[in-house]
Amino acid sequence: MKRFDQINVIPFVDIMLVLLAIVLTSATFIVQGKIPLQLPQASSSETVNETPPHRIAINKAGDYFLDDQPSSLAVIHEQAAQWASDTPIHVSVDKDAVFDRFTQLLDVLRQHHLNQLNIDTLKQS
Repeated sequence: MKRFDQINVIPFVDIMLVLLAIVLTSATFIVQGKIPLQLPQASSSETVNETPPHRIAINKAGDYFLDDQPSSLAVIHEQAAQWASDTPIHVSVDKDAVFDRFTQLLDVLRQHHLNQLNIDTLKQS
């Protein structure tokens, strides 16, 4: 019988690369939610009532957008009156927009006690 002076690791590396490819592929499907699942039922489950966030944007010209639809401050005022106080709101404002439009929007949101604000910005590099 022939004696082995070293171990051949090439097949081991090949197997590890295949496993890595499988893990990375399945992980991206899970993150993107593209894997169809049928969840089991339970008698003691409870429904979580999460309120979807509203998106308000102000462009460079100072125009308001509510949930990606053209709007006005008066319409936002009317809609905000119907929202619960814990409703999450994402606010995006163009950096060249007039600051007064932003402060008017904040005043309207404060009048309705809407404090769950997320102001979108870009991270400086």
